[in-house]
Amino acid sequence: MGTFFKFSLHFWGVAMLFVLCLFYFLYQGGKLAFMLFIIITALCSYFIICRWNGISQLTGVRNLSENGHEPFIQAGAGVTVQLQLKIPGYWPIPYVKIKETITGGDGEEHVIESLGIPNRKRIVELSYRTSSLRRGFYQFDEMICSTEDVFGLFKKEQRLGIPTQLAVMPQKIRIRDWRYLSRMLMGVNRQSNNSYRETAQFKSVREFVAGDRPSIIHWNATAKTGTWKSREFERESHAKLIVVLDRNSNAYSNKDHFELAISTAASLLDYAISRGVATGMLSVGSDRKYFEPKSNANHGKVLMNHLISVEPNCTDAIADVLKNHGHLLSPDSFFIIISPHFGNAMMPLVTWTEQRRMKICHMWIAPEASTAEREEWSGRLRRKDVLGYPVTSIEGLALALEGA
Repeated sequence: MGTFFKFSLHFWGVAMLFVLCLFYFLYQGGKLAFMLFIIITALCSYFIICRWNGISQLTGVRNLSENGHEPFIQAGAGVTVQLQLKIPGYWPIPYVKIKETITGGDGEEHVIESLGIPNRKRIVELSYRTSSLRRGFYQFDEMICSTEDVFGLFKKEQRLGIPTQLAVMPQKIRIRDWRYLSRMLMGVNRQSNNSYRETAQFKSVREFVAGDRPSIIHWNATAKTGTWKSREFERESHAKLIVVLDRNSNAYSNKDHFELAISTAASLLDYAISRGVATGMLSVGSDRKYFEPKSNANHGKVLMNHLISVEPNCTDAIADVLKNHGHLLSPDSFFIIISPHFGNAMMPLVTWTEQRRMKICHMWIAPEASTAEREEWSGRLRRKDVLGYPVTSIEGLALALEGA
């Protein structure tokens, strides 16, 4: 009985029409009945052939690259997706309707529907741009492809899985120069300039300089170019910076509040690593992670990948967490505390770092703080000889640091 009802009403309507025309031709006869029977038979043959139109063997490729490069997507922007679908067979298909679902790690869904027309090689090429995406990792679900006959009576649907992942980076802003940090690092490097040591981390190939040891000559590059080349290694940096990110869920009023903290951390990390500063991070959440200070580009990617998926999921006070991890934090480093806490909630941390003679800077994430509150807290920090910036927007962060 189930097999009988699995066909659509359109199918039974066409089947009934064919039977009626057949009976009309057999019992009535004549030219009109014959012509009507021929037309209905041709239409039914077309509908039957359409069941093998090739969409069930559909294959495809999804491409997210732009100008031949992997896309670098920041939060708040969209991405251009290019699709190419190959439909086997020969029977003509009027169009292919495509429905894609992009799912984020927090359950956020973006549904995109598009329409493509096959060319003479039965290839459908189309592109679309997603809406603004939030920070995080995204997964493309199975694509739903469907088509119909030219009369729109019978629909054929096929699911196509093309595994694709998309990483949306935190929004960040380019900091051209942070004068305070530049002056501080210049003093540290001047004191230790004569004590630089090379590490075993390969950096690049450079021109041979008289006096280079034979052990650092890059023989392959020398043979290819015909000129002497030497290997250059990463230098051990004495200037170290550690970014401390407060992920206390009770401290942030909404998602945008926490996103401002993430953008601040990403911008500062990007600035420090681009200046060759050995940079680390302590992410204070339920899954507390500490990254040792390093200065190479791969380390920067590790830090950014961590910021893609972090959420405010901790209830512990940041001062207590830092005290428990005090053995990991070198007093010689410069600490940037990114936190929405201020006033009496932050003073225990300021006092503790003062006792350990640690240099800190408080990035106060305060998009809704009043002018009076910002001035009062900045004054308390100055009296403690502590650097502090109220961050009301990511654009304001760059202006404040470049003017400091």
